[in-house]
Order: sequence, then C-alpha cells, then structure tokens
Amino acid sequence: MNVIALPQMFFERCLKKNDKIEAPWAWITITSAKKRLLNTDEMLALFEPNLKMTLPLVFGDISAKTIKNMSDEDKSKECHTLFDKEMAESVIKFVDKVKDDGIKILVVNCEAGISRSGAIATWTVDYLGLNYEKFRRKNPHIYPNTYVMSILKAFSDMNPDLK
Repeated sequence: MNVIALPQMFFERCLKKNDKIEAPWAWITITSAKKRLLNTDEMLALFEPNLKMTLPLVFGDISAKTIKNMSDEDKSKECHTLFDKEMAESVIKFVDKVKDDGIKILVVNCEAGISRSGAIATWTVDYLGLNYEKFRRKNPHIYPNTYVMSILKAFSDMNPDLK
C-alpha cells in the first residue's frame, strides 16, 4: 500500500484542475473545525470511480499536555478537540478495511499536511508493516503529532501500556 500525507490545499487544487488518482484509493481528511471539512460525499462523486471510502475527522493539532494548560474558555473551542479513543478506533477500523479491501493508496490530509496527517500516515505504515524508508522518502515534509501516534498505538495494541 502507498500511504501519502498531504495538505488540504492539494485537494482544493485537484478540484480546480479536475485531477484524478487513477487507481483505487481511500482518504482520511482531518480538520480542526467541522465547517472546514471537505464534503466527503462531494469528493466521492468528484473522484469516482476510484475513491472507494473516506473518513472525516475533526480534532486539533494538540496534546493532552497542551489542553491541561488551557483556560476553560479555550478548552471549549472546537479547534481544541483532542484526538481520543473513539477517533483512534475509527482510524484503526478504517485502515483495516482499506487493507482487507485491497485498496492500494491511502491519502491522509489535514490543513498543513504535516503533523496530524503525518501521525496517522506514519502509524498506518508501522501498523501494516510497510516500508518506512520508502514512506519517508515520499513524505519528507511530515513531523508527526506524537500524542496522536501514542493514542493510535495504544488502541491498536502496538503499545497497550499507553491505554
């Protein structure tokens, strides 16, 4: 499987240019606010027939430590939603289905394409036992969010002591 972490503007450019991925692929899209989520139904229609499944997620590029130091007012902002167990379980289930369905490309995007998407993409490579060096060569720009990675590892039983 080819795993790619990209910024959201990649999709916006694809929309303008009507670019298409010519192989079956799956897509995880991440944003910090629901109003900024790309419309997955619209994207499924736009990228037919090759986009097979999507998983939209809303969480901030933060950690539990960051949240602890915030005021109650700041904590209540949608952009400060913390990646949690339920989101991790949905990612794990999604990646398992992508693998089981034989989909060969997984695109993970967030606003900048660096930290949140980098974490999920890196975890996916590790979880599926893919070639990490090849992945890093194709994704040199990422700097994975360690909190997101730790939650995914804990709930995928890669590191159950973190639960």
